[in-house]
Order: sequence, then structure tokens, then C-alpha cells
Amino acid sequence: MKNKLTLIICLLLITTLILAACSSPSADLMKGITSKNKDRVPGTMDTELNLAILNFTWNMFKESSNNEGNLMISPPSAYLALAMTLNGADKDTKAEMLKALSADKITLDDLNIGLNDWVNSLMSNNRIAKLSITNSIWLREGFNANKNFLQTNGDYYSAYIRSLDFSDASAPKTINKWVKDATNDTIDKIVDEISDDVMLYLINAIYFKGDWKVQFNANKT
Repeated sequence: MKNKLTLIICLLLITTLILAACSSPSADLMKGITSKNKDRVPGTMDTELNLAILNFTWNMFKESSNNEGNLMISPPSAYLALAMTLNGADKDTKAEMLKALSADKITLDDLNIGLNDWVNSLMSNNRIAKLSITNSIWLREGFNANKNFLQTNGDYYSAYIRSLDFSDASAPKTINKWVKDATNDTIDKIVDEISDDVMLYLINAIYFKGDWKVQFNANKT
């Protein structure tokens, strides 16, 4: 069986991409890697990128509409997670992923810069509302990650990247604890067990809490 690259998007979307008591020890793969963009002045969101995200969102909703029952998905989470993964792709895979993201007219550098600006423009933490967007990558112990891949995801996506022994029974607890912390205790579990063919988990978590401008009557719901 071919190895799978498993993509888990936390909060609203869980999908698979093919290509605290005791916690499992993990190795920090970001040691020595610091973001080069901390002092960069955000620009304006490019029209091409804006259209790419809108097209991706429309296509995702269109594909999802074929499912029966209630369905809740988060296109921004999917877009960011796929963009992070794209930085590790090459040749035909890279071209196909850019096409899937409706970003085949955008360079990878411009895509990374634009998404970094976009996320920073959305983040808020004040008395009215809090919105946080966080990312993590968990690699199976022994699975080597390209240094440029780590650096790029650190620069533009502030990714938390760890190497983890997936064969350890407590590995899911380690991942779930990160999810719980990233979502302010609103989601406490997304991984039950890790199969042998999973090489990597890429998780995007979006947490939002805001007050209603006009409060609704709970008795009418």
C-alpha cells in the first residue's frame, strides 16, 4: 500500500489528501528556524489571489453539495493547509496543486506572501471578538523533511512542526492536546489512532469567538 499524506483540517473540515496525562515525546523540527517575515510590512491582497480563493471556495461548496445530510466545511482552512503542503511539492504535483487552488497564474512566492498578509489581516483579539488561525505539521519519526519546506512554512504560516513516533500509543494524545489548546478547549479530539500508512498530519485550526451586535432570544431557538 502506498504511503498516504493525511491532511486533517481542524474545525469544520476533516479530510484526507492522497499524493494530558502521558504524551508521546516529539522532536522540535523548527529549532534554528526563525521567521524572516516578522518585521515585514503587510501589503494589500492581490486581486488574482482574492479570485483564486473565491474560486476554490465555490468549487469546494459545489463538490460538497452532493453529500446528503448536514455538512459544515471551512474552505479557508483547506486552502491554507493545501498551500502549506504545496511548498513541499514539485513538477507535476506542484502544477496540479496550483490548479486545484485556482492559483496557476500566481507564483508560489506571491501565494505565500499573499496568504501571510491575508491571515494577519483576519486575526483579532479584542473585547469584541477573537479570531486565531494556527497551523501544525506532524511527521512520522524517521520521515525526513526538507529544510526549505520547514523554513517556508515557518516564514509564512508560523507553523508548529514536530517529528513524532506514530507507533507510540500516546501519539494521538499529543496531537489532540495541540488541537485542544489551539481551539481554546472547543475541540479536544480529532485523532483516535494512527494507521501505519500515515506519514504526516497537517492541521489547521481556526478559533473564533465574538459577541452578537444584536443579542438573540435563546428561547426562540
